[in-house]
Amino acid sequence: MQFLLLSIKSPLSFSRNQSFNESRISYLVLRTLICLLPIAYCLITTGCITPIEFVNNNNEGTLAIYGELSQDAGVKQIRITRTTGFKNGINYILGAKATLYEDNLPAAVYQPADTGIYKIANFSGKIGHSYFVRIETGGQIYESDPELLLAPIQPDSVRVSLEKYYYTDEYGVTLNSPIWNIYAGSPLPEAQETYLRWGSNYAYAFMEDNNCHFPFGGAKTCYFTGDTDPLHISIFSKPKSSVLGRVDNIQVASRNLNKQEMKEREYFGVLQHRISKITYDYWQKTNQQNNQSGSIFDATPASVPGNIHNKGNASERVLGIFEVSGIGKIY
Repeated sequence: MQFLLLSIKSPLSFSRNQSFNESRISYLVLRTLICLLPIAYCLITTGCITPIEFVNNNNEGTLAIYGELSQDAGVKQIRITRTTGFKNGINYILGAKATLYEDNLPAAVYQPADTGIYKIANFSGKIGHSYFVRIETGGQIYESDPELLLAPIQPDSVRVSLEKYYYTDEYGVTLNSPIWNIYAGSPLPEAQETYLRWGSNYAYAFMEDNNCHFPFGGAKTCYFTGDTDPLHISIFSKPKSSVLGRVDNIQVASRNLNKQEMKEREYFGVLQHRISKITYDYWQKTNQQNNQSGSIFDATPASVPGNIHNKGNASERVLGIFEVSGIGKIY
């Protein structure tokens, strides 16, 4: 690195023989040099720094699709989005055509329902039949791998435990808070390769006064429902050769204790999905990536490909899964 040394004299030290104009010119030159010194310093000391820009080779982002199908009658939906990077978030796909196929024949067409959401008003899958979804968007056709709808395995136990959750706050102090943990148990079929995924929902009942109809109305019982722990992934696998006859004490969800809800009745349910190996592998990879430490070099949870492919371009990476599962329930 080179340094620039300047010998500077005060304008008051100029020789008396110099004219006033010469002194003024020298003073202006000196002041200009002093003003330029910070700029020169920045140019000299930062000359070895090269700015780096991250370039996204796919400006359109990556297509991400998620949907489920089971034997239960009711609304079936699929979400179609495209990733756009950290800055712009998610781009919801509008105007797509999504069709559900049963045994390689069209069975129902999804209708646009919300931003990026497409729904079938009422459909129930049939045990032992094969299903896949076809999506047409942007001049491309995407299809999920056909999957057999397996017979559900009915869970036979559910346990709700009030426990303590320990965590460390920003000052390094260990604290705890009460939390509901939900556990499930289930028999397992003999001599069958088995893959399971659990989910949980909750409901709490509360009394709502209906004073405007008193004395004929009185109190009304209302219910509030939702997913107990949508970010929790609980999965299980058993090889065909295993003699394991059941699985117990699987933690399927956690829920923070709400003191207001504790004043009323609260209910928990367990949904046990019997899934394929491909779907199991997808959730296992998603779970692994959710548990990473968070370096910028880690893969993000959204970057897990599943069973959906571009029919005309096998090299295109498509994220998400179309899950076909038989669901057993217990409350």
